[in-house]
Amino acid sequence: MPAGAPSGKSYNAGFNYALVLGNYAYTGNNFAFLDSVQEDFKMIVETLAREQGYHMEVMGKLNDGNADQVFINAATQYSFINSEDIHESLEDYLEMLNVVKEDKGKLHMNSLMFYFLGHGVRHNNQDYLLGVSGKPTSVKKIQQTLQESNCATQYTLVLDCCRKKFEVDAKPDDYNPATDMNMTVLYAAPPGKTSPDVQGKTLT
Repeated sequence: MPAGAPSGKSYNAGFNYALVLGNYAYTGNNFAFLDSVQEDFKMIVETLAREQGYHMEVMGKLNDGNADQVFINAATQYSFINSEDIHESLEDYLEMLNVVKEDKGKLHMNSLMFYFLGHGVRHNNQDYLLGVSGKPTSVKKIQQTLQESNCATQYTLVLDCCRKKFEVDAKPDDYNPATDMNMTVLYAAPPGKTSPDVQGKTLT
């Protein structure tokens, strides 16, 4: 079971959505190709859909709960796989999710999960997720975007990436989540440490 995933029948019947971003084909010399991400991406998507009742149709159409090549192609087309700009991919997802909310007559979804597999770094005591060309997006920026979207009553961020110290071209974000914001952030590694690139060893 992915860490932070809601459990129980009440969630299986609810409006719970998930965005899973899988970055593995990094370019340049600073960040290596990630061997584990492709299979772990499929496993996470399928587990969230089959066992936890998360809706994945904003990312693509699953075939009987399977993240087959059609789903992978759709996720790649929308830059949910090998995203150059993590924040832009999130904004695109939220825009499509708003259409779903309107179609279902919903003001808020029950929960929204943001799950990232890829390279991450820590700079000036802040954590950053990296696009495949190395563009940094701060975790605080992800949190702020989700808070401002006001699209769900509960948010979970699962960040399966390293947090090793590395200098990036980014200014610190001064955003702090609202004190009554129902948002949980789960990291695969403690500050300054790495997360192993081993298939099947993602957060479970």
